Amino acid sequence: MQFLGCVLLGCRYDEKSDQIAELTSDDVHQRLQRVWVRAERRTKVADERITITLHDRGTLEAILPVYVNSIIPATHWLLRGVRILAFMPTLTRKFRSFSNPVYFV
Repeated sequence: MQFLGCVLLGCRYDEKSDQIAELTSDDVHQRLQRVWVRAERRTKVADERITITLHDRGTLEAILPVYVNSIIPATHWLLRGVRILAFMPTLTRKFRSFSNPVYFV
């Protein structure tokens, strides 16, 4: 999945070291070009059925854990409340409903 228009709150992303770091300016956020999310199976689960709902109006929110390299421990970033907000997800995978294909754009 590819997320466009993401904002990183509470820290900054250092491209040279490929890690998150403390903010250096007065800004409380940093715009990210794109975020790629890759699903990876780590354990075998017997049944993992997920209901995907489509809404014409309103919002659909999901919370995903994101693991990023950092010299500073993860507890520091959790206590600071660091998060990535994605406004317009662009999913590259096609989902099918019962009769019509549905594309998330």
